[in-house]
Amino acid sequence: MYPPAQQIQGGAATLVIGQVNFVNAWSGSTEASFGAPADLDFDHRGNLWVSDTTNHRVLKFEPPFVTGMAASAALGQTDPVSSDSGTSASQLKYPYGLAFESSGNLAVTDDGNGRTLIFPKSQQITGGSASVVLGQPDLDSGDANQGGSVSAVTQKGPLGVVAY
Repeated sequence: MYPPAQQIQGGAATLVIGQVNFVNAWSGSTEASFGAPADLDFDHRGNLWVSDTTNHRVLKFEPPFVTGMAASAALGQTDPVSSDSGTSASQLKYPYGLAFESSGNLAVTDDGNGRTLIFPKSQQITGGSASVVLGQPDLDSGDANQGGSVSAVTQKGPLGVVAY
């Protein structure tokens, strides 16, 4: 985090999440590390959500934010330290983009499964399940373009998402 006073040439960060300090650059799959963070968004309560692509999860961090803090939840996994990929309503394979819509639902692009999942507020917990899938015929499918040609109802490698 760079507060406004540090948003200048040579400014210094005052907070780092995903590392234990400002000088290390380790990847991992602990509650306090990332394999490859790709996107972030804040929910309506001020919680920070970060997609951790190579660990196949989306991590939630609750304020107050401190350097080296642990995540409080992990979508896509049964616990915050697992990193298995999968294709179900509660699994992810290379999640990338994420965005909260005005009602609080979270949209997550699931790049490796060719789909976008919508997680309702009640399922934004470790092991939570999506209630809607875009780009696939059901929550257990994950073939790019549904195994066929490009169409208005298929996805292949979705990266970004905007919700409203």
